[in-house]
Amino acid sequence: MKKCAVAVVLTCEHASHKAGDGFAYLFHHESEILKAHRGYDKGALELAQDLGETLHVQPVYGQVSRLLIDLNRSLENRNLFSRFRQSLSEEEKE
Repeated sequence: MKKCAVAVVLTCEHASHKAGDGFAYLFHHESEILKAHRGYDKGALELAQDLGETLHVQPVYGQVSRLLIDLNRSLENRNLFSRFRQSLSEEEKE
């Protein structure tokens, strides 16, 4: 049987509950929401890392909460930004 080389890209978009540099103030009244399911997928990063070891690939993972920006949505998606980002200017969103 022939072996086939397969390229694998392993991503984990909702790995982090961090607000990101300079954006923690957006969550100062509701900081606990970042650590809840709405802020990230608990255990997803560990799962991606374990799977990465099995597949011999390094996972690419999000380093900010999906409440800051939802990394698995297109730039045109109306749900790209959560209600916490509504006060930001277009420049800050960029």
